[in-house]
Amino acid sequence: MLGQLPKTLTVCNRKYNIRTDFRVILRILSAFYDPDLLDREKVFVCMKNIYVNFDSIPIDDYEEAYRTAVHFIEGDLPKDDKPNPKVVNWEKDGALIFPEINKAAQCEVREKEYLHWWTFLGYFQCIDRDGLWGLVMAIRYKKAVGKKLESYEREFYDANRKMCIVESENYIQTPEDSMAEMFRELLKEGEIDE
Repeated sequence: MLGQLPKTLTVCNRKYNIRTDFRVILRILSAFYDPDLLDREKVFVCMKNIYVNFDSIPIDDYEEAYRTAVHFIEGDLPKDDKPNPKVVNWEKDGALIFPEINKAAQCEVREKEYLHWWTFLGYFQCIDRDGLWGLVMAIRYKKAVGKKLESYEREFYDANRKMCIVESENYIQTPEDSMAEMFRELLKEGEIDE
């Protein structure tokens, strides 16, 4: 229904309860950015954290369950075919992001007992792009797509490189790539039959 915050996801025509608090999703995103985790471990962290009864999902439905979870995490927004450059590292950027989100929410969101992920994303989208975080994101985006920085951006970048650089992989992995890799690994280990 229009305007409703989802608390379930439909996978292969079955509804599954999900955890929707922003802290759960930030934990998942943290795992996605963890270079020490294998792709299949990242998929597992996502599915185990987001689905309340993950163990009830048939293994044949994992691929759709993962794709559906990622779609939820992305805020159910239409996605371009071409991946956008990574300009946010939720773990590294917390000290910059939370003050701006708090300003948009007009409260300290971390003190709330519960806040739906999509509400959190809405606050994130309302961040004033003229503030410090907006400047950092603009610089990161321009650097990622090869655009020239304005002179004031160049000065800020030179003085604040650590703040302006997002550790990212050259290759942006899609949910489909992650699932394919996970199933190849499981097949190799003999954990599932072909």
